[in-house]
Amino acid sequence: MDAVVPWKLWPGLAFLPVPFLLNGLMTYMMRQGEEISVGAAQLLISLLLYSSTLAFAFLVVYRYGSPLEEVGFGGRNLPSSLGLGLLGGCLSFWLAVAGGLMSAGLLHSLESVERWLQGFFDVNVKSLSGADVFIAGLIIIVAAPVCEEIFFRGYLYPAMRNRMGLWGAAFLNGFLFSAVHFSVFGLIGRTVAGVIFCLLYEYNDNLWSPVAAHAMNNFVAFFLPLVFLWSS
Repeated sequence: MDAVVPWKLWPGLAFLPVPFLLNGLMTYMMRQGEEISVGAAQLLISLLLYSSTLAFAFLVVYRYGSPLEEVGFGGRNLPSSLGLGLLGGCLSFWLAVAGGLMSAGLLHSLESVERWLQGFFDVNVKSLSGADVFIAGLIIIVAAPVCEEIFFRGYLYPAMRNRMGLWGAAFLNGFLFSAVHFSVFGLIGRTVAGVIFCLLYEYNDNLWSPVAAHAMNNFVAFFLPLVFLWSS
């Protein structure tokens, strides 16, 4: 991929906490009210998170050309990009599982911190319904891969690569990507997944590749537990 982009890194890093502060505020407000469905809660939180990050990224890059093209969406190498992305997504899932198991063993003393982080966006929810599962699946498998890849790989990664080269940018990008998922035990695994997504973008010069990898990773992570539940 082209290693030089015209936008700077520091605005993206400075902006990164903002969506999560807004989401924290929304979560707090929803906790004060009546119960809400799981699907509605996820939809509201995701809309705020992704709309704010995408708006910021596109406002920065649109002055340099078509925003979608600037962040890496294009038709070049598309079949091979998607194919390698799907393979990379399977690899990233199993490496993330291995990283999570390793983290749980090494960092078991931080279990209380993990529980607190996992409950950061909890709200008063009703019992889970089929519609909730469907909405959650759309958010996790479709919306999250597209929106997160635009911000982390399409916008942040090239600016990081300008300053610190391929590997430094990939590892910092992967770490930040993992950190915003609020999980101590998932920190190593998601960092590795983020690095793989950066390398796919680097190799294919096409954001569709990490989007496909991210979607495949999330697809397996979402449906595998459901398969075990249905079969038990």
